[in-house]
Amino acid sequence: MWIALLLALVWAAPLVAAQRTPEHKPQVVVVQFDSTAVIAGGSNKTGLQDFDRRAATYGVHAIERAFPFLDHVRPTPKTARNLAALRRTYYVRYHATVDPKHVARTLSSAPGVVYAEPVIINRILDSDPWELVDPNDSLFGDQTHFGHLCLREACDEVKGEDGSDPVAVAVVDNGREWRHEKIRGNVWANPNETPDNGVDDDNIPLCQQRVRPVGVL
Repeated sequence: MWIALLLALVWAAPLVAAQRTPEHKPQVVVVQFDSTAVIAGGSNKTGLQDFDRRAATYGVHAIERAFPFLDHVRPTPKTARNLAALRRTYYVRYHATVDPKHVARTLSSAPGVVYAEPVIINRILDSDPWELVDPNDSLFGDQTHFGHLCLREACDEVKGEDGSDPVAVAVVDNGREWRHEKIRGNVWANPNETPDNGVDDDNIPLCQQRVRPVGVL
């Protein structure tokens, strides 16, 4: 059974000036290699001579796959290329106290490297988790998964009260209960799609559709 969850959350509040320069996780960069790299589990070597030499100068001690769970995903003709690239993407961890941007620039030009970049730290600004107000959903406290998705913080940023910039939230899952009292009146049916024909009739991803829920599916 194919199950996927897509949440499109629009952050309306602009970043304050002090946060316009992104913060990066220290002593780690993410690197995507081409097919010439050979990296065994638990290794700090890639088999790429130039890369390994540069990495050693920063005290690289671990090269870990960023998306190991993708081994359980079966590729399709449309996804095979992207899956192969993601499976060659790694976190490269090092001991040196060197700016990750500098390390990424150095490693990115080594033969066999597709790209290297620092890992950005995502923060929600000016929000104290103890001061956030729960959404006006009487069943919110019973739905613990919302906490893992940080939906209280998202609601603090975008409440959708004035309807000027609606937020589309899509759950692609045949186990949904669209007749639920909180959902029933807000289910949107795409008039440009033919149900169950297996074809993207309008060829527009949901995340690009600026739509307002208009009725029951």
